[in-house]
Amino acid sequence: MDLTREVCDHDCYTPDAPLTTVSEIAAAVQDIIEALHRLDILQANPDINRALIFPITLAGCLCETPSQQAFFRSRFQQLSPEASAFGNTRPALQLMEEVWLRRTLSSRGGKVDWRAVMMEKWEAGILLI
Repeated sequence: MDLTREVCDHDCYTPDAPLTTVSEIAAAVQDIIEALHRLDILQANPDINRALIFPITLAGCLCETPSQQAFFRSRFQQLSPEASAFGNTRPALQLMEEVWLRRTLSSRGGKVDWRAVMMEKWEAGILLI
């Protein structure tokens, strides 16, 4: 499942609906979680997450449950200090945390656009690679 494609497709056609409620998006997030679990079995080095910042951050911003949030947060917490300090790893985690906070506080049924949050907090955006 291509999470990026699903997000773009649904964001174009359902601009007022929270993406976390779109079944294809929820399924893609779950697919990412399962793929990362399989990767843990195949590759014991948690710094592999550094190479997966974009899918982890995107899926993390779109996840629904506290257990999913804990899972994506843990991917960042598993990084070594060197990997955590590299690039935009810290801002990517902060982005997810801010999206989750805003969704929790939202009175509009959870509609929080991760891209709008990113541009508001980091005017130049975050390079998620």
